[in-house]
Formats: sequence, C-alpha cells, structure tokens
Amino acid sequence: MSGPMLLVTHPSVPATNLTDLIALLKAQPGKFSYGSAGSGSSAHMATEYFSMLAGIKMTHIPYKGGGPAMTDLLGGQFQLMIESMPLLLPHVKQGKVRAIAITGPARSASLPDVPTFDELGLHGYDMSVWTGMWVPAGTPKDIVVRLQQEVAKAITSADMKARFADLGVQSVGNPSEQFAAFVAAEIAKWGKVVRDTGMRVE
Repeated sequence: MSGPMLLVTHPSVPATNLTDLIALLKAQPGKFSYGSAGSGSSAHMATEYFSMLAGIKMTHIPYKGGGPAMTDLLGGQFQLMIESMPLLLPHVKQGKVRAIAITGPARSASLPDVPTFDELGLHGYDMSVWTGMWVPAGTPKDIVVRLQQEVAKAITSADMKARFADLGVQSVGNPSEQFAAFVAAEIAKWGKVVRDTGMRVE
C-alpha cells in the first residue's frame, strides 16, 4: 500500500495557497508551528524536507501519534501539518482544515482540485507513506514467493482497490526484489534528508 501525504493548515492561517503560505512563513521565521506523529515520523521528515526546500523555519511539536496531533491541529494549537491522506481526508472534506498541496507525483483522485508540490514550483519534493511486509531472514525462497503472490492478489482485488481509493491510497503488491530495491532507495533518500536538515530525534 502506498499513498501521498497532504499539507494542510488550520483555517485561521491567512494563506490559502502554497506560494502565499511560504511567503508568510518566510516573513515570520519561527512564529508558526507544525505538529507530527512524533520525532522521526514520516510527518516530521516530510515537513522538515518541505522546510529545507522552501527555505523556511518552523517550530516542531512532536506528539505520540497522528491522532493526538490531529486533535490539536483542529483546536488551533499549531498551524499546519503534513500527514497521510487517511488521517486528513475526512477533516478536509468537512472543511475543518484547508488542503494546500499533495506530496506525490500526481494529484489524488480523492482530492482532484488540490495540486502537487511539483505543480506549484517546489520541484523535487516527493513523499509517500507506504506499508510493506517482511519475513525473517533465511525464509525459503518458495515461501517468500508464494506469500508475496497471495498478498498481492488480495490487495489488488477490485474490492480492496476501491476501499484503498476511498482512503486516498493505492495497492501495489510489488515482487520482493522490486520492494527491496525501493526500500534501499528510500533509506538512501531520507538518510540524506536527515543529514542535510540536521534533524534530531529527541
């Protein structure tokens, strides 16, 4: 399973698009805060990556999970968040938070009117939330192949695709070799982001 993340703001933030939001954040460095599911979480890394590329500075407020962070965003305890579509989508559709941009390479069918970061000029920004399955090292190859095939068959069925689409994500089901290559690329990419941003897990 894989899906883009979404940048949202509390309705009190006067900027309604990415260009104006970046200008606002640059004009008042450190004044605005963002929440995440915790230090080192995908939300933390995604927002620090955004901050680095946009040349902005915000205060990070880590929570113990996306749910508590979402509660405080709705309450206006901080101003913006980049999180997974399943967590944010219901609140966007209810008008409780404002969707600004999608982190993936293409717009989401769940929010077709929300542009990508790339469309809005923040080229090179690409972030997705994904889920994979691992087995213990040394598991026989035939078992690995059979397990991958059965899981892929289940998650790519029409019913599961439809359920995932409602959440703004898609089922993938890559063979194990492709998944291993993807994980290696992710480790290299985000390791560089951590080094370049100076992120710390506290």
